[in-house]
Amino acid sequence: AAHGGFNSAAPGEVGACFGARAPEATGYTGFANSSSPALFDAAVSNHVDDHEIDAILRKQQEQACEATQRLTILEQRHALCNNHEKNSNEPLVKRIGKTIGVIPSAPTAEAQILPFEKILKLLLASLKGQFQQDIHRQKCASPVPFNSATQGYHPMFYVSKERKLVKHNELFDGIPVRYQGFTKSTIWFSKEMPRYGIVARRMQHQSRMKQKNVTEQDMASKAALFFHVFEGSSYVLIERSSPADEVNKSNLARYIVESAAKFVQIWPSNR
Repeated sequence: AAHGGFNSAAPGEVGACFGARAPEATGYTGFANSSSPALFDAAVSNHVDDHEIDAILRKQQEQACEATQRLTILEQRHALCNNHEKNSNEPLVKRIGKTIGVIPSAPTAEAQILPFEKILKLLLASLKGQFQQDIHRQKCASPVPFNSATQGYHPMFYVSKERKLVKHNELFDGIPVRYQGFTKSTIWFSKEMPRYGIVARRMQHQSRMKQKNVTEQDMASKAALFFHVFEGSSYVLIERSSPADEVNKSNLARYIVESAAKFVQIWPSNR
């Protein structure tokens, strides 16, 4: 595929870590039965916006690299403080607060965030096994992966069920996260294709993840500091049989398109 375009990959079995599976979708009728196939095909095959997505990714990578450098400073400062207070019984949250108070917030430009319209396009394309070329793909929505090439965390990635993707093991360098439940999610539908939309769930702190050569306490500190620098969301594709259908958070699960990839993005926090 051309730079910034889509790569095709045959869909595979759902992996054990493929997001948080919702109850089986009883209301999903499938795109093959869609009353607007032309719109769907246009969303998948029309690549005029690919370069725009690619440009946002490049800017996100720059911002993620800068934010990761700031996170590294916070981690180093926190480790130094811990060495001076080895016998301290203070809660982790209080010790993290001291670290944050020492390091001034770095002024950053407005965070680049991929808009809902673009995320919808990516999720629709994933139904045909097509993925934006330079966006990372992995089998699990956690951890947030580290990009050794840019020396920053991947600002966006697919959660895909392709067979060739393997579950990351203890050697994987990333930040463990979890996501808010659907009751606290944001529901959005496209104006151009009102049958299709996405559900966004905010990323949250998750310290319960073991990694080789990293103690549980160190991982808890690392994850807590991460959320003083970054924030993020996960996104799933939804489809309703008619734009007149009322989709709310109580019946949301039945509209989720389980065969589509999921999507995650992070960005520097302005806190």
